[in-house]
Amino acid sequence: MLQVTEAAAIFLKEVIHQSEAPDDAAVRLERRTDRPDALGFALVELPSEDDDVIEESGLRVFVACDVSETLSERKLDVVSTQQGVGLTLL
Repeated sequence: MLQVTEAAAIFLKEVIHQSEAPDDAAVRLERRTDRPDALGFALVELPSEDDDVIEESGLRVFVACDVSETLSERKLDVVSTQQGVGLTLL
């Protein structure tokens, strides 16, 4: 199952806090519809029926079933670049 680092959880909780989503919203990782070879994320309140549910440092992450196996040995972390702070899969 995908691992979420504490740094990624803190970063994503701040994204939720700064958005218009409810404070108890979760992050859903899913295949992008405009680029099927890429992943995106959405802020949601409830998982889809087949989503994997991960909890880390007070953050809920839902992983869509069609990408769950692909991400099963990966780790979601934060990366700092010249463009700013973002997420990366290790």
